[in-house]
Amino acid sequence: MPLLEGVVKESLRLLPPAPIGARVTTASCELGEMTIPPKTNVYFSQFITHRLPELYEEPNRFIPGRWSTIKRTPYEFLPFSAGPHMCIGWGFAMQEMKVVLSILLRRYRFSVVPHAKISPNLVMRPVNGMPIRIVPQDGKFGREPVRGTIRQLVDW
Repeated sequence: MPLLEGVVKESLRLLPPAPIGARVTTASCELGEMTIPPKTNVYFSQFITHRLPELYEEPNRFIPGRWSTIKRTPYEFLPFSAGPHMCIGWGFAMQEMKVVLSILLRRYRFSVVPHAKISPNLVMRPVNGMPIRIVPQDGKFGREPVRGTIRQLVDW
């Protein structure tokens, strides 16, 4: 299960379900050398945070094994946001993904249709869908070539 958890976390890191968040300051605050007045809209990007090289070595590479050695704060790994506005269902969502994936992967093998065009939009959903093949689990895993902007977003 540690590898499955790493795959889920790495997928959420590289393609977070909500890549941009917003908050409104309730009081004046300091951010670096800048003073932000109260009632100011502040935008942040999980997508950018998850790709900071000071937080993640080889930040654009899909490396599920990294999660066996690193621990990140809720503000360094925030696919479900962080703080008081963190998604209330994040724990359930993580558990659900691992349970459902472990059941499906025991029974089926999923592969992307070769040369499929995969281009995520602003909310990280493929613009043209995700064409895949589903076959009974036979242990014959491989890589399929893909096209689209996913090739610029993730180093496989």
